[in-house]
Amino acid sequence: FSATGCQVYGDPKEPIHVGLPFKNASGTYYLGKGGGAIYLTVTGAVTVDGVIRADSSDGSWAENARASGAAGSVYIRAASVSGTGSITADGSNSNEQNNKGVGGRVAIVTETPVDRGTFAAISAKVNTLNNSSKQATTFGGAGTVYFKDSTMTYGKLVVAEKSDRNGLSMDYINRYTFVGTDGDWTFDSVEIAKNSYLIVPAGTSLHLPAGLTSVTGTATGTALGGI
Repeated sequence: FSATGCQVYGDPKEPIHVGLPFKNASGTYYLGKGGGAIYLTVTGAVTVDGVIRADSSDGSWAENARASGAAGSVYIRAASVSGTGSITADGSNSNEQNNKGVGGRVAIVTETPVDRGTFAAISAKVNTLNNSSKQATTFGGAGTVYFKDSTMTYGKLVVAEKSDRNGLSMDYINRYTFVGTDGDWTFDSVEIAKNSYLIVPAGTSLHLPAGLTSVTGTATGTALGGI
């Protein structure tokens, strides 16, 4: 991703992409590293009590990083997925840089429903604040988490959390989560996390067979996101 195009990319239902480092407007890549790609197909049950992670890296000024990379992707297909650990493709932690990363994609396809409440985290969030807890100069959108089990037809899309102080602003419209042209964007339901917005640009389609009543938010007040 780059200073002019800080957007999440790839198929939300079967992500395979690694995260790229940050590229500035002059075409220079910084050393903040992107996340990797994890693709698991398991015939039986998966238990995650540790960490499965495709997060991006902040790096440091000492490394001339100056920016965070984009998070990568995690895809798991199994009979069941359970545990107390974490599955993440998070974009950048808070550090000294003012150029922050974007979230990645997580997809979990199972027979039995995933109990999200037992996990420490299943996320693709993005931190857009610098180490002074101020809004970074350049930042990207939150990633997505997709769940699909045998009780669903099209699955559930979760637009992950974004630590954003701006609220919805057309000045930052390129820094939200976009419906893309990769994959099928048909879902039984969509969940929008704190400070996140799902943008549907011209030329793309978001299909919700149950209508807008299938869209829910997990935040309230000024932190409430939307489509």
